[in-house]
Amino acid sequence: MDKRGTGHINRVYRGGAGMARAYFGLARWGITLILPESLPAFQEIVIADRRMNRGEQLAALAVKICEAIFREKYMIHFGV
Repeated sequence: MDKRGTGHINRVYRGGAGMARAYFGLARWGITLILPESLPAFQEIVIADRRMNRGEQLAALAVKICEAIFREKYMIHFGV
């Protein structure tokens, strides 16, 4: 690893685990870009969650997803 700590990231990206390889699900230990065309399915999953009516967090997420769909924007999920 270099002094800036980016050696591993550069190796992973050059090694083929970058934007060219699509995966399913949200990255628990990384960043997930959710494409505009994937947002309706993501919204369905959030709305169908049985915890939807128990708190404000899922409702707020559903509103953000709806806004991103309307504006044709990507969403970014940051893992732990």
